[in-house]
Amino acid sequence: MNASHPESDIDLFVVTEIKRLWLVRILLTLSLQIMHARKTSKHHAGRFCLSFFCTTEALDFASFALKDDIYLYFRIVMLKPIINVEDTHAQFLASQSWADFSLYPDIQKLSTSFQLSLPSKKHTSPLTRKFFDTLDSICKFFFLPKTLHHAQRIGNPYGIIITKHMLKFHDDDQRKEISEKIRLKSECRNPN
Repeated sequence: MNASHPESDIDLFVVTEIKRLWLVRILLTLSLQIMHARKTSKHHAGRFCLSFFCTTEALDFASFALKDDIYLYFRIVMLKPIINVEDTHAQFLASQSWADFSLYPDIQKLSTSFQLSLPSKKHTSPLTRKFFDTLDSICKFFFLPKTLHHAQRIGNPYGIIITKHMLKFHDDDQRKEISEKIRLKSECRNPN
């Protein structure tokens, strides 16, 4: 979004298959923790923030987009795919029923970057799928209560979403304030 500075972290938005949300979150968190690449309360600069996961069932953000949600719109347009399995990025953009991406075609051009596009996955055996389904259920069993408790402890801000298909942890979500500022500026320019 051309708004980074030397102390900025790197926000990752991760899309998983169905029944892989918790497993992917835990494995990615552990991997980045081991590599000392995960953002912490003391270390932000250049580290990864793991605050947004969803499954392929939750690609449409209409359920939490605000009216005239310009901030979310630009966040989506400015996403830079790193790994793009089965063209998930195009599916994600096409799923945004609430957004008209034709409004700012020049901004979409800015969002292109290097990405590793991976072809369709080969068929996995039912036994392998069941194994990973079970691992995901175990991860959810242990980590969902802790996640819900943390959200409750900080007052359940509207930027936190914890559902079957989405984990969004933006407790300092500023979309309402930004939308209001833009609306007020627009009213000042066009008083009629």
